[in-house]
Amino acid sequence: MGDVVQVVLGGTPNKQKQDYWEGGTIPWMSSGEVNKKTVYETEGFITQKGYDNSSATMVPAESTVIALAGQGKTRGMVARIKIPLSTNQSLATLIPNEGLLNDFLYYYLQGEYLRLRDVSSGDGSRGGLNKEILKKYPILIPSLHIQAHIVGILDQFEALVHDLSQGLPKEIALRQDQYEYYRDRLLDFPRP
Repeated sequence: MGDVVQVVLGGTPNKQKQDYWEGGTIPWMSSGEVNKKTVYETEGFITQKGYDNSSATMVPAESTVIALAGQGKTRGMVARIKIPLSTNQSLATLIPNEGLLNDFLYYYLQGEYLRLRDVSSGDGSRGGLNKEILKKYPILIPSLHIQAHIVGILDQFEALVHDLSQGLPKEIALRQDQYEYYRDRLLDFPRP
C-alpha cells in the first residue's frame, strides 16, 4: 500500500494542559469516531498551541483513517474524512495518490477488515496495526474508471441501507403502514 498512499500518524496534545484544548478550533478526531464511517465534523478540537506542542498532524479531506489499536471491534475499522483534521495516535491517515480514489480505498479497506485484524494480531499480545504493516499491506487497484463505477454502486447501496428518507428504513415504514391497513381491514368485518 505504501506506493499508492502516504501513511500519516496522529498525536494527542497533553490533556492536562487546558490551553491545548479549551477554545480549540483545529478538528481533532478520536479513534471512536471511526464508527461514523464518513466524517464531516469531529467531536473534539485542539488549540494551535496544543497542535504545535504535540505530534498531531493536519491531514487533508478525502483521506481514509484507520484505527490502529483496540481488542474490541475498533482495530482495523476505517472512516473516510471529508474535512481537514488532526487525529489521535491510535489512528493512521491514508492519503491516496492520484491513481487511487479515496472512496474506493475506504470501501476496499472495509472489505479487508478481518484480514487487517489478522495481520495485526501480534503474538498473542494485545496486537495492533502500525505504519510498517500498513505500508506493506497489498491493495488491488483497478483503473480509475472502474474504481469510480464501484464507488457509485457502493454509495447507492449505502444510501439504501442507511438513509432514513429512502432505502430500507423507508421501505420498512411503508410495509408497516401496509400491514396496519390490511390488519385493520381484516379485523373490520360486519358484526352479527
